[in-house]
Amino acid sequence: KVINSPTIPENPFPDKYQLKKTRSLTLCGKGVTEIPEQVFLDAVEADISIVDLSKNKLKQLPKGLTILSSKITELNMNGNQLIEVQPFVSQFDHIKYLNLSCNQLDKLPDEVGLLITLREINIANNKFIEFPKCIFELIHVEIIFACDNKIESIDASESGLAALKRLATLDLSNNNINHVPPTLGNMTQITSLLL
Repeated sequence: KVINSPTIPENPFPDKYQLKKTRSLTLCGKGVTEIPEQVFLDAVEADISIVDLSKNKLKQLPKGLTILSSKITELNMNGNQLIEVQPFVSQFDHIKYLNLSCNQLDKLPDEVGLLITLREINIANNKFIEFPKCIFELIHVEIIFACDNKIESIDASESGLAALKRLATLDLSNNNINHVPPTLGNMTQITSLLL
């Protein structure tokens, strides 16, 4: 007679060996609501720079990310339930790619403006009514996805989008923009503009 032993729930978190092998902390689609600090400690040991926490149920950035703050170059938080981004995001001083799409965000902290290494930011499919002013501080940003929000106006002034001299791709499609400033046409470095 075979006795059915209770199945041990699978640990959704990668171990040190997986982290070393993949060179990334990938926890995509695991349905997690929080991530133990140990996972980030292991990730530091494995010298991880890419973090993919997409398609989970996280309401804010895990505090453990601060352990990796000097290493992270890519952070993908797509498809969570983020209602805020905490100010500690400013500690990611090597980040080049930040994906916050498909969440519940309606604002970003000013500290995002300190991420001067950022090349691409994705805030698509959130609840923004105003385009976050902190993005105008991202002097090296080349790609901005802000489609599928409720953004009502565009600031193309010298203190707005015109400050972003490297901006090549700007997607503001599917928003509530009622007026397109003619000065946007002077931004000749933009090769892809979607309104």
